[in-house]
Amino acid sequence: MILRVACPIANGAVVSDATQSSIATLKNSGLFDEVQVGTFKGAYIGKNRNQVINGLWDGNEIVFNADNRKYQELSDYDYCLFVDADIEFAPEDVIALMKHKLPIVSGAYLYRNNTKVFAGGMYYEGIQGLVHPDLFLSAESTGLNEVDWVPGGFMLAERQVLQAMAAPWFRHGVVEWYQGGRALSVEMPEDVGFCTNARYHGFKVFMDCDTKVIHHIDQ
Repeated sequence: MILRVACPIANGAVVSDATQSSIATLKNSGLFDEVQVGTFKGAYIGKNRNQVINGLWDGNEIVFNADNRKYQELSDYDYCLFVDADIEFAPEDVIALMKHKLPIVSGAYLYRNNTKVFAGGMYYEGIQGLVHPDLFLSAESTGLNEVDWVPGGFMLAERQVLQAMAAPWFRHGVVEWYQGGRALSVEMPEDVGFCTNARYHGFKVFMDCDTKVIHHIDQ
């Protein structure tokens, strides 16, 4: 089984020591036939993630695909694990997500410095792509939960799902709705855009609240 790991880096940022150590341990775990790691750097995290999804593996590294918007067959890996540069995890956490055999499933971690909620949850009033902290999952949640969206900090997706979705996978869509007789709009984060894209193509999104990873918020 081949696992691709997408760890995007924003300009001016670095991959934390905890994340580097987690990825190195994963590569050396012997649990996979191959672990392909991509850490593209740029101003837009969503674009960096897309480059890893659509990048070309040359046997040593993921090579930038100049025309990232062009759809191509994703044939050289089985799963893609999306990891933020401030997440600490163990190989067993990845295996736990895989055991669910779900198209898209995330581990659980705290939302920024809020110790009461996990990042991820339901859309506000059912409006696709509109998130609100009051609808984030409680940090006391357990088990496997179907949700509207999860963040890209520790999310596993099957290659077949990415193959079926429309590129670009991670995108900043615009949410438009009416409230109190007024037309309102807001730009959705790129990982919310990913989940909206996936749900549009018929895929459900889940969070495994028993697979908890560490969010090093101060790094």
